[in-house]
Amino acid sequence: MFNITQRLKERLNDDLEKIAKSGGQARLPLFSAGLVPREVENDIVLLMEISSESMRNPRIMQIMTNAWQNLKDNFIAKEQALHPEKDSNIIHTRLYVLSLIIDGIIIRRSMKQREIAPSFVPFFDGIINDVNNTVIKQ
Repeated sequence: MFNITQRLKERLNDDLEKIAKSGGQARLPLFSAGLVPREVENDIVLLMEISSESMRNPRIMQIMTNAWQNLKDNFIAKEQALHPEKDSNIIHTRLYVLSLIIDGIIIRRSMKQREIAPSFVPFFDGIINDVNNTVIKQ
């Protein structure tokens, strides 16, 4: 569990630093025509599978709660460090929107065995750009 969350944190931290260094012109490399890289998707799917087991096992529930909180705290801390002028509500909202989109894409691809329609990519890019620009401009 630790290895998965550590890999996700490291990748996200690298991506957030790239955005900050570009002055907001770059977007998360995580989001591209491929949408979510396979290795990230596989890690998140594994966390989802473990999460389903946590519904039956209180010990696993606690481990999962801690793992998700660790990822959330990391994102918020990194964003606050890179953008100290940003309101924490904007950072929390950004995390929420990105999580919803990523989880939805992964669930659709993994559980329904469906690829994302190519026409969705420009729409998705627009959402991500809006979220990034809101954080940068606020």
